[in-house]
Amino acid sequence: LAAGDCVGEMSYLASRAGPRSATVTTASRCVLMKIPAADLQVASDSCRALFDRMFLATLVERLQSANQRLTVT
Repeated sequence: LAAGDCVGEMSYLASRAGPRSATVTTASRCVLMKIPAADLQVASDSCRALFDRMFLATLVERLQSANQRLTVT
């Protein structure tokens, strides 16, 4: 991951119930911003749309990267 990347988007976007977890370890100092899903649920439609768009873009980038790694022979 790089500066500005997000984690936890799968948990937020997934429709299944139940907790999901991820572990992130940094190689240097970092600043973390945690936004509870409940806070996003009460945010304005435009704010939520921006988060959703960024989370979906992150998922697409990660899927494309995984696809490239799987298809390289």
